[in-house]
Amino acid sequence: MKKIEILGIIAILAILSVSIVAARKLPTIGNTEKGMFKNLVQGYFHPEINGWGIGLNTEKDSYLIAKFHAVSTKTLPNSRVAEIIKEAREGNSTSWSDVRDKIKAALDTEGTTKTKGRMQINKETYVLTGIVRTNTTFTTDIRTKPDYSACVKQNITAEDCETQSTKVGDLSLTQKTAEFETNKQRVWAGTMDFNDTSYTLVAIINPRE
Repeated sequence: MKKIEILGIIAILAILSVSIVAARKLPTIGNTEKGMFKNLVQGYFHPEINGWGIGLNTEKDSYLIAKFHAVSTKTLPNSRVAEIIKEAREGNSTSWSDVRDKIKAALDTEGTTKTKGRMQINKETYVLTGIVRTNTTFTTDIRTKPDYSACVKQNITAEDCETQSTKVGDLSLTQKTAEFETNKQRVWAGTMDFNDTSYTLVAIINPRE
């Protein structure tokens, strides 16, 4: 989750930095203002699942170790953020707090919520797409990590870049009740297909908050 969160923060700050030249009437953005926008972005990240598990295939006498996490994020297109800053400049705004409030209002009314995830299998990182999370189930496709730089050059969004990458498996988990952890319900189990091999996966899921 931290890597995804950092990417979101960097994106907002990058747009702000580029827009400073155009926003002549706004003061130079400092660390305090950057922290203000960082806190804003963090408020729109919500953990969906975070855990690790062991997958077993008895026929092949093989196993794998998987660590995974997913977060839901609410975002605005970069062009919309730039537009808000331009509107603030033309409206004679003199405070970055005004810009922050306008971006927050736009996130609340126009923002799109997406769920992003990553999985590490035997120390190799993969992306999770098509994530569906309920209180007791979790399903997702597992894909190779794409070449984001190549997608940027082709004007392909990060989301499309990930969904177009090679699918190497999928995961389906259901929450279980463990006798040794009464009422905590941190044990989840299900099936995982990876590189043409099917595994029974048992996972320990951390609290969502």
